[in-house]
Amino acid sequence: MNKTCTKCGKTKPLEDFPKHINGKYGKDSKCKECNVKNWQKYYEKNTDHAKDKRKKWNQENYQKNKEQVLEAKRKSREKTKKARAAYMKQYKKDNPHLQRQYNQTRRASLKQRMPAWLTDKDKQRIKDFYANCPDGMEVDHIYPLNGKEVSGFHHPDNLQYLLKKENRKKSNKLPS
Repeated sequence: MNKTCTKCGKTKPLEDFPKHINGKYGKDSKCKECNVKNWQKYYEKNTDHAKDKRKKWNQENYQKNKEQVLEAKRKSREKTKKARAAYMKQYKKDNPHLQRQYNQTRRASLKQRMPAWLTDKDKQRIKDFYANCPDGMEVDHIYPLNGKEVSGFHHPDNLQYLLKKENRKKSNKLPS
């Protein structure tokens, strides 16, 4: 079945017309190509206005539907979790030089932040602290090693156990 576009006047198959509730056969009166061109022209003329309007709508809509938006994001993360893990595993396998560089940088960062006055007893306390980390917890630096305002030391008094979720949320921020 064919339909004629009201914009360009060409007769095209129904598949070339976007869906529209009030249109004949449930299709828009303008073909997809004319619709796209129409929106492109509008957007070029009204770029700033369109961006501001979209930004305002997104902010208002987010506030109204915050719980639904957060739930949708959580579901999306859960859905892609295994795929991301597989991708990262393959990426590390394909780029061992980058993984070595990352590990070396991390080790150097820790070594640089170990104070010269750290005793052998303190070093052993750090090892024990990591070894005795409870299941489901991670070792966190209370004052981050690479903080924005201040950087802490890799010292036993600067270590704490945190749940993985809390540690990711804290990131490299100071304790509140």
